[in-house]
Amino acid sequence: MKLTEISYFDSTTLANINFLRHSAGVLHPSTNIKWSAFVEKIYKKPISALVSTSISSTQSLYLGNKFKYSSYGKEVIICGAFLDYGPMITYDEKLINFQYKIANSNSDFHCVTKEITDELSVYKQTHAIVQVSNFNSSNLMNNITSRARNDLRRAEKFDLKIVERHANLETFFKMYVKKMKEFGTPHHGLKYFVELINTFQSDVIVGVARYMNIPVAASIDLKLDGSRFHLYAVSEQKYQFTNASDFLLWNSILSSTKNGDQNFWLGRSLKGSGVESFKKKWNPTLYGYFENKHSENPGHQEESSTYTDWKSDAFSKAWRASPDMITKSVGPQLRKLIP
Repeated sequence: MKLTEISYFDSTTLANINFLRHSAGVLHPSTNIKWSAFVEKIYKKPISALVSTSISSTQSLYLGNKFKYSSYGKEVIICGAFLDYGPMITYDEKLINFQYKIANSNSDFHCVTKEITDELSVYKQTHAIVQVSNFNSSNLMNNITSRARNDLRRAEKFDLKIVERHANLETFFKMYVKKMKEFGTPHHGLKYFVELINTFQSDVIVGVARYMNIPVAASIDLKLDGSRFHLYAVSEQKYQFTNASDFLLWNSILSSTKNGDQNFWLGRSLKGSGVESFKKKWNPTLYGYFENKHSENPGHQEESSTYTDWKSDAFSKAWRASPDMITKSVGPQLRKLIP
């Protein structure tokens, strides 16, 4: 199945993006021109759009962008340029089926599919989205799980204070760099976050939770197209007993509901991981992250992925063991290789 690569800002692409946003139920910042211009500036190279005319003879379809993937310089096709946040999501069955066909003819096509309804699903990663527009406004706490409610009650005992302002960026960044090294993953540079704020201004929310005036958790959210994206969240390990991360996240969700948003995005995570378990507390809808491996069944992960996982684990261990002077210097350059 033939794909054509054109400029993201070409009129053909923009027309298709408009279709995706308004007709196919696509949920993704990559369909926002402002976001894509920001991505282009960060990567310092033009964003190309992949389109296909296979759905109809008169209409091409925007599918995604090409990047040098984190998997050791390998070029892949990703449905939507969103740096750390993963590909786009659609409710449209025809578009989902078309993505499968593309994936079966292009071994390196990655996309996000429809809602997961089977707990035994073979998807390796999931996207979590809280549909805040469906919240029962009379008692907001009833919209989340009992586990989340209990964790929030514990957090309330510690008299946590939350401040949201761009001046929190330096505090957030120090915690973020430290946490990313603990994860064994390169971090974005400070310029990335400064550019994010310069681009989106008041639509970027930098929140910090303090315990006894000590910053113990921080996050960055982005308000975009009727949704709120929980882009980054970090916390101090030794203050986990305060449940500050829960407290800060719930504050963001409440702000999202008051703002009249449709969705609150919690982002992607490995299926079965502790991070996914944390996100499930907030009653999200889960979507499967489809990474094709030339399988007959969409979403199936073959054993060949084990080798790639091993290489990733080896890199993470080496990164954690590296001196701070090296990781702080090299991290931002390496991070740009990870879409």
